[in-house]
Amino acid sequence: MVKKQQWMILDWQEGLVRIEPTRRAAVAWCTGYAGHQVESRDKFRDGAYRYVFGYGDGSDSGFSQFIEREDIAHRDWSEALAKGPKYPYADRPYVQRES
Repeated sequence: MVKKQQWMILDWQEGLVRIEPTRRAAVAWCTGYAGHQVESRDKFRDGAYRYVFGYGDGSDSGFSQFIEREDIAHRDWSEALAKGPKYPYADRPYVQRES
């Protein structure tokens, strides 16, 4: 049986932000977190994307996140993944873990 890959939300400064079961769920979490819509998406390779979230007016008011499939993220972000996600709770998706 092939394991279904999870999707990692990653940030250069924050490291591993959150883990979601699908890319769609990862994008939805980011949209909810920021209160912004997707302005653009860049595909780096299969399973690796950079999303820009903003107000939809083209202003520089939003933020970007990398959303990568688990197998891709392990190649590029191993140190960040070792620390675990900043927002790990399924029942409280926007609550940070305690340090």
